[in-house]
Amino acid sequence: MSGAGGLDLLEEAAKAGAYVGSIHPLQSFSSIDNAVSNIPKSYFGITVDKKAGAVAKQVVADLKGVPLFISNAQKPLYHAAACVASNYLVSLLNAVESIYKATGIKEKQARKAYLPLVYGTLKNIERSGSIYALTGPIARGDIGTIKKHMRIMKKNLAQFVPLYSALGLMTAKVAMQKGSLKPGTAKLINDVLKGVKP
Repeated sequence: MSGAGGLDLLEEAAKAGAYVGSIHPLQSFSSIDNAVSNIPKSYFGITVDKKAGAVAKQVVADLKGVPLFISNAQKPLYHAAACVASNYLVSLLNAVESIYKATGIKEKQARKAYLPLVYGTLKNIERSGSIYALTGPIARGDIGTIKKHMRIMKKNLAQFVPLYSALGLMTAKVAMQKGSLKPGTAKLINDVLKGVKP
């Protein structure tokens, strides 16, 4: 069952007098072995009726997990965030591999090259939060580099331009929150990302 599913799926059980709840591991399981090793210390989204809370907490404790209570109404939004954090990260890194492939770097070699960068970024986020972990050309207001990226992407990998632009626009907002990007420079970068002619 999807982690976005609500307690309405268990309505018949509730009518029959059962304590109802759902426990969703906030974790990625690509295999059974992977699941067994990743469960401990994972967070679990818990949605329960008034009677099932203690039981759900105990199940999560038995799995050596961490409970995270989510209201029934917010469950789809909670699950959307999980999809972005995990599934969309996979798709994003697949795009990274495709871009490296266009430079002549083989997929396996590309993965060995970019994964330390990804791990380093995740460590920075863990240490400082997503805003203050931001680095790179947008964070430092480097319009020239963004223009180079856009030119080469349009020429060689046009299918990735919408992705690059959308993420760049989001990154500009994060850089402004960080305080490393001034509004005027942000506008110029946004114009480049949107393809606005100067």
